Amino acid sequence: MNLNVSVSSPPVIKVSDQDVGVTISIDLIVDVLEAGEVIPVACISVDISASCDAEIVRNSLTGRLKLKKFSTDLKWSKIGKLHMSVIQSLSPTALKTVLIPYLNSQLKRGIPLPILNGFTLENARIFYTPPWIAVCSDVTFLGDYYFRHHLAYVS
Repeated sequence: MNLNVSVSSPPVIKVSDQDVGVTISIDLIVDVLEAGEVIPVACISVDISASCDAEIVRNSLTGRLKLKKFSTDLKWSKIGKLHMSVIQSLSPTALKTVLIPYLNSQLKRGIPLPILNGFTLENARIFYTPPWIAVCSDVTFLGDYYFRHHLAYVS
């Protein structure tokens, strides 16, 4: 069995006063392998709405993801009716208890920002000003100690 995931329309991104919201529509196509041939047997349409609030901690972008809405619908099936009510009831629970906490743990660690060696961000803030997001920060030069300490490993 194979699961193909494709975005069925461009994501809709909205900036509010407190966070960034995204709505995305995905098609999940279930394929099976029969006699060496891949056969698509069903397509499930998934609509997901979530929001994320972000902040800059040290030199990393961190954040927290929140699931707002999740729905599924059977687009087509070559294997008869699927019990979509079971999928619709289990999927949000799996997302809320497994996937969203995992993604939040990764976001909590932070995504390193591309900062030049020897510099660091200070007093960095993210401002949500719909429809824009502004990032403001002071940049600090770490000084000669940084370069003497780190360049010793290069030579």
